[in-house]
Amino acid sequence: MRRAIFTHCGTEIVAGNEERVAEEIRRLGQKRGVEASFAHDGIKIELAGG
Repeated sequence: MRRAIFTHCGTEIVAGNEERVAEEIRRLGQKRGVEASFAHDGIKIELAGG
């Protein structure tokens, strides 16, 4: 599955209901075959070479 991690979100997202927005992002991603989420402080991501 493809993956998208969103960074540098605007105040509408940052100041809003984080759980509700995160769920909506996950739902929209699933409709398009993408595992979508927000980045957060301390997140670690391992990238595979290819």
